[in-house]
Formats: sequence, structure tokens, C-alpha cells
Amino acid sequence: MAVKLVSFLREGSESWGIAKDNGIVDMGKRHGGSVLEHLQKGVDGTVLEQMVASYEADYVMSDVALLPPVVGGEKIICIGVNYANRNAEYKDGSADPDWPSLFMRAPNSFTGSHSPLWRPPESLQLDYE
Repeated sequence: MAVKLVSFLREGSESWGIAKDNGIVDMGKRHGGSVLEHLQKGVDGTVLEQMVASYEADYVMSDVALLPPVVGGEKIICIGVNYANRNAEYKDGSADPDWPSLFMRAPNSFTGSHSPLWRPPESLQLDYE
């Protein structure tokens, strides 16, 4: 099972947690900190899995507003075209690239799930990345 880290807002308070099938376990309430702080400490995903397995979800998804997964990050380095058969998904007939693409994103270019996005007037489309 992969751990799904989330940052969220609930009743005006920001926290972080782990998404489960039936909702969110509020890890901020239990352990403090944020997703960023725990990533910086190098917390093992297996340890988080074991911890969260014993917890019931504190909130259903509709109780919270999801924020970008990592709030307060300094830089975001993205890797695109980084899996086999990527072109089969796109069905654009292009050749498989020799190397993945690297690109940067500014922290303020991220938004939480179901939150509005701003599209610059110079661009006619948004990319899912």
C-alpha cells in the first residue's frame, strides 16, 4: 500500500495527514509538523503505513479542503516522460524519448485538488503536470 500524504484545511486550521479509503487520518493532530517537515526528516513510508493502519479516519474527504500536497516547499523539480510506454498513453505517434524531461515549477503554481487554477491569457491550454 502506498502512503498518500495530504495537506488540508479544516475549519480554518491547516494540518496534514494520510488519505485512506474512508477519509483522512489527521497526522498533524497526532504528531505535529507538516508534510514538508516529515519529508525533510526522511520519515520512512513503511513506518507511516504501520502507524496509520491502527488509526481510524478523523474526517471524510468532504470535511476538508485539500491544499497542495507539500505546503511551503522552496523549489519543485519535476520529471516528465519518466515511465515506459508513455507514448502509448499519448497516442501521438512520436518516438520514445531518450531521456526524461526536467522542468521547474514555482511553489505558487500548485493548488489543491478541486481548487481553481489560474490560466495565463497567453496560454490556450493547461497541462496536467
